[in-house]
Amino acid sequence: METVGKRFEQGEYFLPHLMMAGEIACTEAAREGITAFLEKRRPEFKK
Repeated sequence: METVGKRFEQGEYFLPHLMMAGEIACTEAAREGITAFLEKRRPEFKK
């Protein structure tokens, strides 16, 4: 997300790119949270 934000500030990426990156990050976080819950472990979220 940090890279996407920098590219947005530099005019290389636009709003659709930000929205897509956010959706992907949320999906990955949700997947890890659900998997960790089912495996009875703490989630390991990436920054």
